[in-house]
Order: sequence, then C-alpha cells, then structure tokens
Amino acid sequence: MGRIRHRLVESLPSLVRLARKSAGRTQPLPVIVAAIIASFVVALSFSLQGQGGQADAAELVSVQSGTTTMSVGAGSPQTVNVAISSVDTASSILFFNMQGSSIQPGDGQIRGQLTSATNIQFFRADDTSQSNFTIQWYVAEFSSGVSVQRGTLSPVNSTSSVTISPVNLSNSFVMISGSVLGTHSTYGSDDFFQAQLTSTTNLQITHNTTSAQTADWQVVEFTGASVQRGTGVLSGTSLSTTVPITAVDLSRSIVLLSWRTDINLTGPNFLRARFTATNEITVHRGLGTSANIDFAYEVIEFSDGTVVQGGNRQFTSADTSLTAGLLTVDTSRTVALLSTAGGRWGGSHAFASNDDTGPGLFTTTITGSSTLSIVRESTGSVAADASWFVIEFNGVFFSLSCKG
Repeated sequence: MGRIRHRLVESLPSLVRLARKSAGRTQPLPVIVAAIIASFVVALSFSLQGQGGQADAAELVSVQSGTTTMSVGAGSPQTVNVAISSVDTASSILFFNMQGSSIQPGDGQIRGQLTSATNIQFFRADDTSQSNFTIQWYVAEFSSGVSVQRGTLSPVNSTSSVTISPVNLSNSFVMISGSVLGTHSTYGSDDFFQAQLTSTTNLQITHNTTSAQTADWQVVEFTGASVQRGTGVLSGTSLSTTVPITAVDLSRSIVLLSWRTDINLTGPNFLRARFTATNEITVHRGLGTSANIDFAYEVIEFSDGTVVQGGNRQFTSADTSLTAGLLTVDTSRTVALLSTAGGRWGGSHAFASNDDTGPGLFTTTITGSSTLSIVRESTGSVAADASWFVIEFNGVFFSLSCKG
C-alpha cells in the first residue's frame, strides 16, 4: 500500500492537470479540488486492480533506450559494448532489434545480452556484411514483481537444454538471440533457434542440425502477466497459418515467436506473428517452399496496468522507412519490439534472389510520444511486413496522467 501511495504522490502534478482539464480551467477552486480528489480515487482504484492486491506486482523503475552500430570491417569476430546506467540485472529485461544487409549468417546473426549492471554486449562472428548493422535496444528495469534469469549457451547442438531456477510457467516467457560461425554462408537449418520452457526448471533451445551455435537467452518471470504457449507448423508452400488461443485483451497482450527450419534463404525463413482476433494468432512469411517450419509461440497478457499497442506495417517495394501512429505514451516507460522472442526478427518479405536480410530486418524506434518509426536497410525491390508491439509498462495507472 505504501508503494501505491508513493506512486500517487509522485503523480500529483499530472493528476492536478487532469483534474483541471476535467473540471474546466474557469471553474472555482472547490470544484477543482473535488476533481483532484476524484482523480486520486480513480487512480487508487486502478492501481489496486492492477496490483491485484500483491505487494510484489511488477513495478517499473526505468526504461533506457538507444542505438548502436556494428560496422563493416571493424574486426572479426566483432563485439560492441554499450554503456548504460546501472541496473539490477536480476530484474531487468533487454529488448532489441536491428536493420542491416547481409547475405551470410556469420555477419548477420547478432546476439545481445546484459553482461553487467552497466553494460550491454552485442556479438557477431564476422564483419563482412554488405552494410553496417544498426541495433535499437531497450532495457526495462523493475523494482519488484519481475525476475530475470539469463545466460549464454554454447554449443547449441540440435536440441540443448538449460537448467534454470524454478519459475511459474503461467507467468514466464523466453527471450533469445543467437550467433553462428563466421564460416556459414547460407541462411538455413542451423541458423534459426526455437526456444521453449518445457518445465519449471528447463529451457530447451533447438535448431535443425548438429552444427554448434551460440545463444544468449533470458527467462522472464513477470508477476501480473498470464502466459499461453504452444507449438505449430508452417507447412510446405503455405504463407500463413492460424493458431487458436484462449481469448485475450489485445490492449494488454503481445505474442512472441521463435522457430527452426530445414530450408534456405531469408524470404521463406523470416516469420512474423500477430493477433488476427482476440482468440487467434496468425504466423506469416513472404515466400513458401516445400519444407516445413516448426515454431514455438508465447502469448503474454499483462494484468498489472501495462498497456499494449500493436499493428502490422506494410512496406511497398519502394519503402525503407515508415511510421505508425500511437495513442500518446510516456516514452520513459515504453519499449517497442517486433513479434519474435527477443524482438530482433519480426518481419516477412518475398526476396528470393539470395540470402539478403536487408528487406526483412527492421528497427522499431519510439521517436515521440505518439510516433513509432519502423526502418529497414534495403528493399530488394520487394514488399515486406513488420508486425510490431509497443509496451507501456504500468500503462493503465499512468494513462490517467499521460493521456488524460
């Protein structure tokens, strides 16, 4: 209760502005005071509902964000360290995505991890990509209600398992990114990672060969979230498949996807997922082939006051940069990601000439309180789609102060 009281006091100036707007600037002081009291009551009600009466409900400290570059010719293997303000790594989540043109996975597969309280590290095995890679990152730190386990698994040999401390499967989800050997010349069966929580103490990471790769992983346990998970198959030449789920509130929900494959090229292998109904997700790609792709999904519905906006941005064959309009968000509490576990993928495209990633890798950058910028490196003269989510943590409570 003390934590809620502190948040109410912290938000007093915004509540006053909300009350003035509600009561009218010309109203007498008693009317304005009454409106302020009413605002406090409503805010407290939302806070108690969002907290669910739990002292350890997810409570955000801060969101840090920025961009960094992995440059062509900077050295191989290539490591980029990004300094951040100190966070508690046990309660902080790293989100990132990227844009860049690469025709071989050794320089196009980038993994990222919080390696200390003040450092994010990004790694790739080679530096010979066709363009520099731009990485958009976000770090969300929580003071309570969120527990994060993380590590690096090497080698990932076909099916590998990581023993983790016990988690509650009903409110836990996985974030993963991976790198491959610099000698890899084709995007295919050893370059895509499927990640699943198979028990309260086991994280399973799979790709479709015995070639040794490396994965950075995070397992997030989030009080005030409900997680559905499952697996599916995108078969043969199919460009999409639908998966039924228990109905969710789309204004509070995201979907994360990871997969393994037996086929080459980026066009058939780049997947995205989105909600096509409250009780359905659809998994898409831009090109079909004769082989199947096995995927794992997690649907996360927040009940702690977090607010989600999502959509799908369609790029023409000439578009490299588009924006999506947002309902006003507090940018200091908000992250943007794509629809894959880790956020780094999430776009589909129909490029078939070679393995170029440029048409199908996107960054998602919050450029203002009501604007999301989505950018890819190149078009390849093909259309593409990016399925995105913007998460404003503790959004119901703070929407009273930011959106009123």
